[in-house]
Amino acid sequence: MLCTLKDFPDLPEGTIPLCEIDGKLYFAPNDVANIHTFTSSVSSHPHVTVTKDVLHHISTKLHSDRVFLPVTDSLSHRLQTAWYDGGLVQVLEILANQQDNSFIVGNFLASWFLYGHRLFLKAKCFLSSSTSKEKIFNRERYKVGPIEHIVWHPHCPKLAVATRDDAISIYSTECQLNPVLKAKTQRQVSCIAWRPLSESELAVGCSEGVYIWVVDPNSIISRPSISCTTLLKAPTHRRVTTIAWSPQGDLLATASWNDHVMYIWNVDMKDSVPLKRIGGGGVSLLSWSPDSSMLFASTTTTMFRIWNCDAWEPEIWYTLGGDVIAICWAPSMSDMLLFVTRSDPYLYALPSATRTSIFASPASSRHTAAHVVADFTRVRLDSGYTVGGEVVNMVWDKKGKHLAVMFKDCPLIAVYTTNIAPHFYLAPG
Repeated sequence: MLCTLKDFPDLPEGTIPLCEIDGKLYFAPNDVANIHTFTSSVSSHPHVTVTKDVLHHISTKLHSDRVFLPVTDSLSHRLQTAWYDGGLVQVLEILANQQDNSFIVGNFLASWFLYGHRLFLKAKCFLSSSTSKEKIFNRERYKVGPIEHIVWHPHCPKLAVATRDDAISIYSTECQLNPVLKAKTQRQVSCIAWRPLSESELAVGCSEGVYIWVVDPNSIISRPSISCTTLLKAPTHRRVTTIAWSPQGDLLATASWNDHVMYIWNVDMKDSVPLKRIGGGGVSLLSWSPDSSMLFASTTTTMFRIWNCDAWEPEIWYTLGGDVIAICWAPSMSDMLLFVTRSDPYLYALPSATRTSIFASPASSRHTAAHVVADFTRVRLDSGYTVGGEVVNMVWDKKGKHLAVMFKDCPLIAVYTTNIAPHFYLAPG
């Protein structure tokens, strides 16, 4: 029977769930909710405080050309300044806006060149199928608060928080000092990831590539300098929108939503190998399997690939509609994963219930179909809350007992009870 959101028990009025202990869910009133009343398991977690300074958007900062009084310069001087500041496009804008009867021909030609440039940009955006995909990585889309990305360290109580001003703050219970990682060229931070089996290395994907920060936990410096980082730049693209460390931390996969080539980096050697496959658009999501034998790569179309990391050959899969926006590998194995697409309100399990390997054989795997295991159709609960719809993210705990699903424009998180062996089982938590 398909699991739906209607199967969840309704929330008691005026309370919120705080924790689950021995299978029992504990609630508390909204105004006096304190998880420490029921458990001390989170007492060692770092306390995160975000100041009001990061609430100001970068675009609100004053530019040097706005703080000086305007002066009258010659046309040649203004063209030279525009060329150094903004390139050919800004030069054409000055020529197009030139109000001089003796410059009618130049004004006309510059206006037509700008018009053709705008048409080219629109055609490029349309042909790259980025009409809906570009919204995925549009920084303004999810800016409902100062925090953009949160990543827990896989081995210790340490938290990396990326804020709206492109700074990353490190919070840890082992140190009272909170280092802030920020560089002049570290702009448009799109993803962050701790390096496994390492306490101090953090990868940051941004518009310039990937910064590998090394943060000494014993350092008393609150603002590490740029000398503490290494910049990795891919040959075919600059902006990196998704990264993934291998479970052993020896390899780093990077990709961009506007490029079909992804790169596998040996970070210590600063060397990379491109994985080229034409078709399917840019790469929007990467995820390694728990044993490093497979690498999931979603594209901005209905295609996604699962790479065999032994031979580095991919299998190609297609969804019924929409790109894959969230996936979870089974915590203790690599022969099963869960994924969600953008257009369908369903949770899919791959491969089939027979638990055959994804790479069982070329003939069998092509005929393997994903199974729908949960329905995320938006519903309204008796308490008045609305839950479901488009999934933002989902996480499977390392023991394979709980699956948490977060929805867009929804204050509730659905937590499912799961079981992997001997058969996959999913039920409302």
